[in-house]
Amino acid sequence: MSTLKISLLHPEILHSRVRENRALIVSLAADAADRGARIVVAPEMCLSGYVFQNRYAIAPYVETAEGPTAQTLAKLAKEKSIFLVAGFAENDPATGVYYNSAFAWGPDGRLLTRYRKINAESRWACPGEASQDNVFETPWGRFGLLVCSDTYHSLPARTAALKGAQALLVPANWPPSGAFPENVWRFRALENGLWLAAANRTGNERDFDCRGCRSYVFTPEGKTLAEHQGDRSGTLAAELPLGPEGSLESPRRDAILASRRPWLWHRLYANLSFFRDLTAGFGLPAPGPTELHLIAAGLGADPAERLAEGRGRLAPGSLAVLPLRDWGEAELSRLRELAGERGITVVTASDEGGERTHYVVTADGVESLPLPDDRPEPPLHVGTIAVELARASDLVHPEHGIAAAKRGADLMLAVEASASPDDLFAVSMRPVDQTACALCAGDGAGVGLVPEGHMPGEGEAVSGEGWLTCTLDSARTRVKRFQDRADYQEIFRAAGAGPWE
Repeated sequence: MSTLKISLLHPEILHSRVRENRALIVSLAADAADRGARIVVAPEMCLSGYVFQNRYAIAPYVETAEGPTAQTLAKLAKEKSIFLVAGFAENDPATGVYYNSAFAWGPDGRLLTRYRKINAESRWACPGEASQDNVFETPWGRFGLLVCSDTYHSLPARTAALKGAQALLVPANWPPSGAFPENVWRFRALENGLWLAAANRTGNERDFDCRGCRSYVFTPEGKTLAEHQGDRSGTLAAELPLGPEGSLESPRRDAILASRRPWLWHRLYANLSFFRDLTAGFGLPAPGPTELHLIAAGLGADPAERLAEGRGRLAPGSLAVLPLRDWGEAELSRLRELAGERGITVVTASDEGGERTHYVVTADGVESLPLPDDRPEPPLHVGTIAVELARASDLVHPEHGIAAAKRGADLMLAVEASASPDDLFAVSMRPVDQTACALCAGDGAGVGLVPEGHMPGEGEAVSGEGWLTCTLDSARTRVKRFQDRADYQEIFRAAGAGPWE
């Protein structure tokens, strides 16, 4: 099997010492090319360092897209016949606007694309436009270009996949704090079925300690192909397998994009920035805490029996979730008795003839809620929370999570017969899109809560049989912060109006 060799530069960047940093990047990139790399990626802000307090502090170190660094790297790409990517602070000479940018040059020295970071440094950088052309052609397929924390939010990577990218190249400057980047990058690869290569850095820059930074290459299945960390400058090399036609292949990517249902997600583009709290505007339940119980009853076990055995744990007003199974009338009647005894709501589901039906069980009765594929449903109100009923397969689609949050959902809930480790990982990562997530299956359960800022979300999971309990406070989930710089035209380009309009 033929392979594509790529190299990620992991340099010790010296703050404000552009000439020394540029010479180091050239040296590392030339050596990587001599060792067979066809694609070489340098980190974000690899010329000047990262920490600048204002526009005036960084002004001596910004360059144009035709400046000395661009010329040097374009020349190197041509001399070594490589694709070369690097990030630095850019000055747009027509406006004097500064950007945190990444550039890609081809083997002929031509600039293939420039990407301006969207989640830019607010002290000095202007955010890039959402509709940037950040995908370029290579003999091995199309590559997308993102910068560092733009991968924290889910839609930029999804948009690159929709533009045909089979791999993402990420110049980064991300220390191991807050949301650990390896989890973010792994999830972006997994949810899109893309190869992802993130070039990080090392060095100690003022109070910005990057000696623990790691560079990574992930497969489309979210597996770590290669990683590197070091206190000194180094390089991470990896070989990506190519298909019979000599190009990158990812059946996972093709399957994920084919399973999109964009007509369910038009709420995605709603601007909610003027809402301080969604409760009144969306007619949501009064906010407050609700206990959530996920009961992984065990494959082949009777979930109703497990609920009955543990009913002493259930406080009035709790939401108990049971795995998917074929429920008979007698079993549902038993759930109703338990719900009335404890003053709780029980949610479960079944698949009948391939159709997913959820059951919402209270002392008042059993409500059957089919889960249609042709129209979005409003969230279900349970106690103090609004619940978006979903499938585990919906968790790989960032559009679904964001649209649910913008419909007012506090919790995205999937009920399945079985859950994979990837499903449980998705539950822990999807809450970045501003709705908590939970999955209950016979052989596992997981819950993830909405993070604050760029911190990791809270949550936990059980593998195998178990009972998972947490408190979901909708007072926290009603105040949502969306990253709305997204290319909605690209996201919905092939969607049409949808069968429900």
